[in-house]
Amino acid sequence: SYMFWITLYDRNLLWYLGIFSTIFAVTRSLVPAPLESNLDGDELMARVAEHSHYFPDSWRGKCNTHAVRDQFFSIFKFKVQLFCDEILVVLLAPFVLCVSMPAAAEDMLRFIREHTVDVEGIGSVCGYSLFDFGRYGDERYAAPKDGSEVDGRTEQGKMEKSFLNFKINHPDWDCGEQGNTFIAKICAFQEQQLEELAMQQQEQLAAFHQSHSAMPFRPGVFETIPEVAAASPATPPRPPGNDAAVDGGELPGRGDGEGGDGPAIGGGSGTGGGSRGGGVAGAAQASQQLLAASSLGGSGGFHH
Repeated sequence: SYMFWITLYDRNLLWYLGIFSTIFAVTRSLVPAPLESNLDGDELMARVAEHSHYFPDSWRGKCNTHAVRDQFFSIFKFKVQLFCDEILVVLLAPFVLCVSMPAAAEDMLRFIREHTVDVEGIGSVCGYSLFDFGRYGDERYAAPKDGSEVDGRTEQGKMEKSFLNFKINHPDWDCGEQGNTFIAKICAFQEQQLEELAMQQQEQLAAFHQSHSAMPFRPGVFETIPEVAAASPATPPRPPGNDAAVDGGELPGRGDGEGGDGPAIGGGSGTGGGSRGGGVAGAAQASQQLLAASSLGGSGGFHH
């Protein structure tokens, strides 16, 4: 009830609700969907061309430019603009019929006279609707041959595209010898394009493998780490410069004469009686004696 009783500038809220709802619906229809707005312009134009059969070469690769957009809008207008044009036509039709039409009447009659064909059982029809390739064909668009009337060819192969679209929608239609030749050329062209695409992909794949095989070898992180030999737990560390004492025979004693003979490690003689088979305990004891001898041998040196 509030919608009827509350007024604003002598209008109730229900009136404003209807007006703004109409404006919202019209403006919302003009906004593109988020998915379509993120797609490539050429891809969207190709989808439109599937229905309109119009995609000139001057548009290809430039569908994201303002020039192509303006040309497209000049052909395919918004519904609001078409509605306004229909209203405007009603007002301007008398003026067009009285002023512009008489000047073009001769050209219109000439076209009707030259392109009208009488078909038995049907009547008078336009010659383009018969898909007469011998008269209106264009070899640039896979027609069997060029037509006899050069000036009568359609722009951008419109008749050939119309023929193909009609054949797709009516596959059981007998298109005659010229129509079958046209379809055969279309199929051959499609197979040629597929073969060229396959060859191009193979060349790109071969170039990719060749470029990667020619790259210099780069070792990984683990390959740069030097190898370290694992030391035996039974082998004590050797001091530098004393390999002969360890591998050749007796261990050196202390320099002051208090030391005795240590255990034999390398297979030589030693009064301590220790050998390699003594295990880990013997190795640890020999290591301690070796370190003590190296630290206390400053006065008398090592005795070989």
